[in-house]
Amino acid sequence: MKQKILRITDISEIDTSRVSVFDMNNRYIDSRGNIYGLKFNRLTKKIEVIKLIRTHTDEAQFVQHRIIQKKIKIQQIQEKEQSEWHNYDTEDIPATAFNPRDAIERIISLIGPHRERLKGIIMNIKNSNAFTRDNKTESIELDNIFRNLDIDGIQQFEKIENYHRELTGYPRSITYYMAKLDPRSRDIVDSFGTESDRVMRYIFFYEMNNSITAMYRNLKKILINLTEFLSTKDIESMKNLTSFEKQSFEDANTSIENTLLEIDDVLDSLLPMDDFLHDPENL
Repeated sequence: MKQKILRITDISEIDTSRVSVFDMNNRYIDSRGNIYGLKFNRLTKKIEVIKLIRTHTDEAQFVQHRIIQKKIKIQQIQEKEQSEWHNYDTEDIPATAFNPRDAIERIISLIGPHRERLKGIIMNIKNSNAFTRDNKTESIELDNIFRNLDIDGIQQFEKIENYHRELTGYPRSITYYMAKLDPRSRDIVDSFGTESDRVMRYIFFYEMNNSITAMYRNLKKILINLTEFLSTKDIESMKNLTSFEKQSFEDANTSIENTLLEIDDVLDSLLPMDDFLHDPENL
């Protein structure tokens, strides 16, 4: 189910009586930066509103800014598509201002901070002691999520950084990379003939785009799964936890939510890459 982030003034605006199954992934952020989700209570058979994140003022402004920026970006893309469709028969489509190298280098610069943030999320959840070894089912599920974050997140970040260094510093033979291209891309590269610079430029953009996109899409699924798992805990009602432990839990949720917003930004920034790569004139 698609997740929506909705801005509200107060929690009272969330009418659970009108919530459908398609709304269960929605997130709500109020004027103070608190972020809420929805949960089905199996005992009462009713949908409840639960607090996911309580942010500080600067964090709230950051989250709200990212939401606004994303909405603006979506609106701009929609307006552009409508304009191009309207002018399709009469005008040439305007040249794109997309710069693939800048887009990739910007993402590579984010990989280090994102990798450290994943480690921080895992550490904060462990420090929260919200999930104990006494509950084997919870413990096993959380261990599996942490394992996925390590293998498909932390380790994949390192592999992409190494692959970027390989492609920019000591690439293998063109034949090696050619075998990894899809048929359409292989035809485009074949059209470059002996122009090895164009071939390697294409391969660099192609491989980085595929690696980054696949990794972040997979990481997004894992983090959404983790968010849903954490939402089963009403941390405020757990009297046995210290203030530090509760704050660690909230900090983990804040980092997850911010990372999900940044992942969407990364994926959005690479949306023009496919069109760019399939126009040989761009290379």
